[in-house]
Amino acid sequence: MDLTPTCKIKELYIEFSELSQFNKVMLRDMILDLTIYYDISLPTVTASLILKDPLNLLTSVKSGELLQIYIVDIYDKYYIRHFNIYEMDRLPSNDSNPIVELRLIDVPSFHLLTERPLKGYIDKTISEVFNTYTAGSDMFKGLTLDIGKTSRIRDNVIVPRNQTLLGFLHKELHKDGAKIYQTKDKYCLKPIKSLTPSTLVEHPIQFTNLKNAIMYKGNILSYNIINNGGNNSKVLKSPPKETLVFDSETKSMKSFKQNMSDIYDSVKSTINDNSIIQDIVVSAKSALTTYQTQSQLHDDNLFLETYEKFLKDVEIEIAVAGDVELNIYMIVDVELIMDTRTDTMNEGSPELSGKYIITKLTERFENGAQYVTKLTLNRIGTEKPLGV
Repeated sequence: MDLTPTCKIKELYIEFSELSQFNKVMLRDMILDLTIYYDISLPTVTASLILKDPLNLLTSVKSGELLQIYIVDIYDKYYIRHFNIYEMDRLPSNDSNPIVELRLIDVPSFHLLTERPLKGYIDKTISEVFNTYTAGSDMFKGLTLDIGKTSRIRDNVIVPRNQTLLGFLHKELHKDGAKIYQTKDKYCLKPIKSLTPSTLVEHPIQFTNLKNAIMYKGNILSYNIINNGGNNSKVLKSPPKETLVFDSETKSMKSFKQNMSDIYDSVKSTINDNSIIQDIVVSAKSALTTYQTQSQLHDDNLFLETYEKFLKDVEIEIAVAGDVELNIYMIVDVELIMDTRTDTMNEGSPELSGKYIITKLTERFENGAQYVTKLTLNRIGTEKPLGV
């Protein structure tokens, strides 16, 4: 990839708790590659750090070691992230300098994945269970806690012996239409209804692949179309207002009417008046979903699954110059122009320019100097009439 001047990083430092006696500039010069992964569908933040180790400084570093990463972009925006090492490998090298790869996981997840508490709670929501377990903990180093409230009260909450606390919370929250996820600066537990488009922050820079934007901060370096809504689609499909669910316990059908007004309003506000919005009428055949117990049938859970399927209708990836202010669950405006020489979009596909939600974010730093951010984006509306 031919990197523009905006892909440079101003400062990148790492600090190991066991190597505090070494100068951080020396450790920075050891960095060959650092990649950090954020994903709204996962409760964890992971990273891969590859270093050259000519002085064998890393021989004393062990699994569980605490590590701090400090990043400053060329616009003097910065953030700090703390990780624990969970795996370490020696890699083949073309010279005499040893190369080491450290696989990292965020500090809260490291603790919650190693805890297997044997304790039960009565008449508690899952968010209250989370608050009880984490109260007074110092695991959220540098992160702001943003904890929403789940509404469903459980008669009896017991973490099974064969599950980690994080695995249990992630699974149970999904049943309640909520999730744990992390941004660059926050540890969040949120109902999905609080994360619909009208509640999210929009990034101030529009991203474009126009050729005259090569030196522009929002220049798209490369892009990939994952899903364009179907080759023959000329409408933006909205989520269903009603879902029919088969309850395997009572052997009966139940109807769940979902309040999708927030999604509809957000989509309509970003679509040209000449576009078509189609409400899907869900038939029993297409909406048949089997749940094992009646207690799992909840409006919030159906909202989460419906909303996430809606977002997947149009999905693209773009690579842009490293920008500390980019974050998951942020809205970005994209102007994506088809390359007519390669015909990368099928004829009749929906126009891809418009508003998107960042659902995955990967930050990559090469040789401690070059900084590129890759975004996975899911569309919430179009800028131009569909089918034009």
